Amino acid sequence: MSLRQRFLDQLKGRLGCSLRLRIVFWDDDAFDFAPTPIVTLGLGSPRLLRLFLTGNMRGLCKAYVSGELAVDGQAQDVLQIGMAIAEHIGESPLLRRIAPFFPRRGRRRTKARDAADVRFHYNVSNEFYRLWLDPHMVYSCAYFMTGEEDLETAQEQKLDHICRKLRLAPGDHLLDIGCGWGGLICWAAARYGVTAVGITLSEPQVDEARRRITAAGLGSRVEVRCEDYRDIAGEAIFDKIVSVGMYEHVGIANLPIYFGAISRLLKPGGTALNHGITAGDRDGQSHGPPGGEFIDRFVFPGGEVPHISRVLYEISGAGLAGSGKSRPFGRYWGTMGVA
Repeated sequence: MSLRQRFLDQLKGRLGCSLRLRIVFWDDDAFDFAPTPIVTLGLGSPRLLRLFLTGNMRGLCKAYVSGELAVDGQAQDVLQIGMAIAEHIGESPLLRRIAPFFPRRGRRRTKARDAADVRFHYNVSNEFYRLWLDPHMVYSCAYFMTGEEDLETAQEQKLDHICRKLRLAPGDHLLDIGCGWGGLICWAAARYGVTAVGITLSEPQVDEARRRITAAGLGSRVEVRCEDYRDIAGEAIFDKIVSVGMYEHVGIANLPIYFGAISRLLKPGGTALNHGITAGDRDGQSHGPPGGEFIDRFVFPGGEVPHISRVLYEISGAGLAGSGKSRPFGRYWGTMGVA
């Protein structure tokens, strides 16, 4: 039996014979883990075998980005099989023993670093995001009330749901922290009669948002700035403040600064809503195979997801939940989703 065959038998035993996966090697030899494979991995070099055996998901992800590792199959099947591989590798006794020696490295968070991370993710072009977002270009989870809606309808339901939770009324001054392409502030101004300011650190988002504002005839009531939330001057300026899918960029250590800025900018009696992802781990640590930082490196650099208990703690510390300050703040905080 060849060394490759022994390796494949070992890998098959680890991953399970039910895994409907085919591997095609650099010399065009192929191996099926199940009689009817639905996903094919193409290995461009021998070194990828070592990455698989050691569970080096970071190395495998880099190989995929560079084209050394090819993946073919339906997206849903690829995700399902990819998660199965990651789970089996993560259960390796050896990897569990060495995992504590490879903790996730912290990042020194500065305004310049945060801006660079945001631009890495969002500045790939408005055309790219327009390919798969709804017409309003809302970049957060949609609200499917029945499950039968198309994406545009579900996103409009989401926008209206947020506006109603904020109890928007004509004359309200609204701040949207991380406004994206301006979908929410345009919706709120056109349908609820508010004036609105949106901020983002992505210049292409600012350009597209301003174009949409002009096209909708909302230029006198809606403004978009390329600005960091920490740089907004003043106190008690806005009646309502909303932030949707943005605080994942803030960093867990900066949550007091983030919620403190919201507290400073919100008028007494005002209402704030924060929507974001929360972690299942109390300390906000990611789980899975060591080195599985594909999203951190190639998709969403700098992203950190806190546990809901930490979010509530920081909200309260900023005086936004009835403690710490005597000002009567409204409370409509929605923190949804678990990573």
